[in-house]
Amino acid sequence: MKRFFFAAAAVLLASIPSASATPKSSIFAGLGENHMAIVEQSFAHGVPVVLDTETCLDEGMAGYYNGRVIAICMTGNGWDEENKDTLRHEAHHMVQDCLVDGRPDFQFPGNRTLFTDPVDFAVQGAGLTERQIQQIYITYAGFGLDEADILIEVEAWAVAASVDAAAIAHSLDHFCK
Repeated sequence: MKRFFFAAAAVLLASIPSASATPKSSIFAGLGENHMAIVEQSFAHGVPVVLDTETCLDEGMAGYYNGRVIAICMTGNGWDEENKDTLRHEAHHMVQDCLVDGRPDFQFPGNRTLFTDPVDFAVQGAGLTERQIQQIYITYAGFGLDEADILIEVEAWAVAASVDAAAIAHSLDHFCK
């Protein structure tokens, strides 16, 4: 079923007219300049930011990045801090995706983290506690992710917690071609 949904979503996304390749300001009202820069860079590299997809409802998640979209599953409170945090987290996944070949194509060969030691960055740079990192490991291991994929998540959580949205937007522009 999931395979069918993603295939159908790819067909729908491919059929979206080029005029919609820019963010609609009404759904991003109140986002703020730095977070809006993430949205604009994402759109500029062919990955629209969308809200409340069917996958959001079905899976009960905060957001996701799949190479075609950055989806934010709104909490119902507009662009609150949790939704902005999710945008930074998912945008960093797009940066990670672009690291190797410059394309946001959801292909993750080779090195997939920006930082040499994502756990050290999470602790030293972002101030995450050992317990928070352990919880990230437990949660994502429960979804069947391997060690490399969990490190991607640790880094994205740490970046979302500690890196300014403008810097993430700059990374999108720098790493995605």
